[in-house]
Parts: sequence; structure tokens; C-alpha cells
Amino acid sequence: NTGIGLSVKTEGEETIVEKVSNKSGKRYIVTVPSGVSVFYEHSNHDGGRLEISDLSNEIEVSANYNDVRISNATGPLAINSVYGSIEAEFENVNQDHSITLYSVYDHVDVTVPASTKANFTLSTSYGEMFTDLELDYGTSDEMRKISSNKVEGKFNGGGVDFFIKSSYDDVYLRKK
Repeated sequence: NTGIGLSVKTEGEETIVEKVSNKSGKRYIVTVPSGVSVFYEHSNHDGGRLEISDLSNEIEVSANYNDVRISNATGPLAINSVYGSIEAEFENVNQDHSITLYSVYDHVDVTVPASTKANFTLSTSYGEMFTDLELDYGTSDEMRKISSNKVEGKFNGGGVDFFIKSSYDDVYLRKK
């Protein structure tokens, strides 16, 4: 025990940090080397903001009430929040692994460099989708639905797969 409401254990090559105190108002900063994979899980009602920055390896987040802010992470990413928003700003994007950002009840706001090569899938059931990227939706001789709760498009010829979804709020896709 650390004396600050956290338990830190090492099991093999993994270091596990767990909250053991239910006192609210605690803020923790955990610093890890850039190339370390991170898994974060938070399931109770007292979630605050989770900030992740400057990581170049796999990040997986499963949260109920956390707002998630990501800056300068390259992916792969799998970020899920039930009641919190997700905001991600990329400096560059790893082209080898997909990126998934999903919030059930809050917005998802993503900013990518103008040079990013990506295949984007944006979806929302009850919100709206906004972008300033010139996405290529492909060509088809068939009739196509022009208003949808799901949009797929390539940016700069396509590349890494991005899945961006908010079930009950808006999706924003911006270029830097």
C-alpha cells in the first residue's frame, strides 16, 4: 500500500495500480514511459477527467463516468466511456493499428493533422456529425443515402482505420 489510497503491485511484466480508498477528491498523476501499453478501467460513479498524453503504444480505456482527454498519443487506441465525453488531439497517427473512440451518452471530438491518411467511420444514433475534413465517400452508380447516422470516408487516400461513435450525442472530426 502506498499510503495515498492506491495499491501498486507488480505481476510479471505488468504493474497494476488500483484505487483502494473511496475518498473523493483525490487526483492522481501516473507517469509511465512513452512506449508502455496502458489499460485503464473505472466503473463507479465518482469518475472525473482522465488525461492521457505523450504515449506511443497501446492505450485501452473502459470507463463509466470519466471524461477522457487524449493528446499526442499515436495509437492503437480503444477508448470507451459510458457517460463521459472523449476529446482526442493527435500530433501524428500510427498507421499500423486502428483507433476506436466511443462514448454512449456524451460527445466525441477528434482532431487529426491535415496530412493524416485514414479511413473514417463516424456514427451516432441520436446526435449529429460535423467535420471540416474533405472526406472521399467513394463513387457509386447506385442511389445513395445522403443523410445518415453512419458515414464512411477516406482522407488523403485512406490509411489507418478510425471508428468514432457517440450513441446519444454529437461527433466532431477536425483537422489541425
